[in-house]
Amino acid sequence: MVKRYSHRSRDLIRLGLGLAIVLLLIFISGFGFQRIDLTEEKRHTLTPATVELLQDLEDIVYVKVFLTGEFPAEYKRLERSIKERLDEMKAYAGNRLEY
Repeated sequence: MVKRYSHRSRDLIRLGLGLAIVLLLIFISGFGFQRIDLTEEKRHTLTPATVELLQDLEDIVYVKVFLTGEFPAEYKRLERSIKERLDEMKAYAGNRLEY
């Protein structure tokens, strides 16, 4: 005998499966670091030499950035951009880079 589902049940099952797939992808992505740079000139990608340098750091490197406070919007964008770049560098350097 074939079991038939109502439209609502079928939609709820699809929603549940979709959510399960999304949650599984989020869980799997937590095990690795990957950043995709879609710009043509690869403007937001660290060069292989920089990545190698960061991975081979022998001592802790401290970076102090003086870019917080009441600034115009352009400086806020610059602050966010620098923080993102330092976050990416820290992903490669581990706890040998502090800022």
